[in-house]
Amino acid sequence: MHTAQRLGPALGPVIGGTLAQAIGIRHTFLVSALFYLAAFALVVVVYREVERRPDAASAVEPPATFRAVMAVPHFLLFMVAVFGLQLVDRSFGPILPLYLQEIGVAGDRVPFLAGTIFTLTAVAAAGGNQVAAALLGRTTVHTLVPAMAGVAAVAAFVFGLAAPVAALVVVAIAFGLAMGVATTTVYAAVTEAVPPRARGVAFGYLTSAYLVGLAASPMIAGVLGAMSMRAVFLADAVGLGVLAWHVRKRMTESGHAVPAN
Repeated sequence: MHTAQRLGPALGPVIGGTLAQAIGIRHTFLVSALFYLAAFALVVVVYREVERRPDAASAVEPPATFRAVMAVPHFLLFMVAVFGLQLVDRSFGPILPLYLQEIGVAGDRVPFLAGTIFTLTAVAAAGGNQVAAALLGRTTVHTLVPAMAGVAAVAAFVFGLAAPVAALVVVAIAFGLAMGVATTTVYAAVTEAVPPRARGVAFGYLTSAYLVGLAASPMIAGVLGAMSMRAVFLADAVGLGVLAWHVRKRMTESGHAVPAN
């Protein structure tokens, strides 16, 4: 699911830009409408929901509530982790083209280079979504999430140092891979920790944390970027470092470390 979510933003700008050049911007919106129509048709025609009759045990279970979900070990920590990861992940967008100009990239190269970095980061994150399953078979959540947050923090710090363009491309791939692994690992941990009956409510709150991070990130990045472009990347590095330390500390101290599958 996360791979599909990542590949959309990775391929969408490439397809949209190509269509805009070939058939014009207005007609490109019509193509986008066709994609939405195709998604609608898939759900209506292909999807079939299987009726599930509750057994005697589930019939007496109380309905899932916010309080019940919050009682799950580390659930609030997982929400904070999703919010923090999304806050950092989306902070690059508003300021990356301006930052490339600031560090000396020629103006005519900025659009191509910024698009390349965005696409490579998204594709690497999709790869991280896939790699997460294999890594979870070898280690635990309370080790993997802090490690990946630490890798992403180092990558963000290198961005803030105005490294050469080749180095920025490499660290962008490392950043995307680490963020993809960390995000999928958190969702996998919630799947393991939350009872099936409560997963709908649990993922609803996780998605809310995700969307709040998505909405707040460009605004915060814009405010910081108005003072200093490099401050955005350095703040990302510090935030990821704090997140890594907090997740590791809380999950280790509580003794509820989520095991690998």
